[in-house]
Amino acid sequence: MASDDESGGTSLAQPDDAELERRRALIASLYADLHRRAHGFMRSQRPDHTLQTTALVHEVCVRLLDREELDISGRDQVLALAATAMRSVLVDHARMLARQKRRPPGRRVPLVGDLARLARQPLLQGV
Repeated sequence: MASDDESGGTSLAQPDDAELERRRALIASLYADLHRRAHGFMRSQRPDHTLQTTALVHEVCVRLLDREELDISGRDQVLALAATAMRSVLVDHARMLARQKRRPPGRRVPLVGDLARLARQPLLQGV
């Protein structure tokens, strides 16, 4: 939703109540299609995936409702946007799990003091 600002240009604004209601109604009418599409995406994921189909659909709905600019002129366009959002949610989920997997267990300790101490030591001692 664009609105005119004081300088004569356009600025992005959050969707108004009528626009949000229109988006909600459209998404509600497409919910079954969104769920089928999400199920198709989830079939290509590993069997022990922690994200469920319904959670994927709900996350996509939230993302579509929160977008500042969303031209929802047609059903096919909304389904295409939803498919793109589903892929994005799955990629974000995979990145989050990989980040957790790489994090070592235990407490993180900054190395600032150790680096300063190592910098003062000669590089080749006893050689």
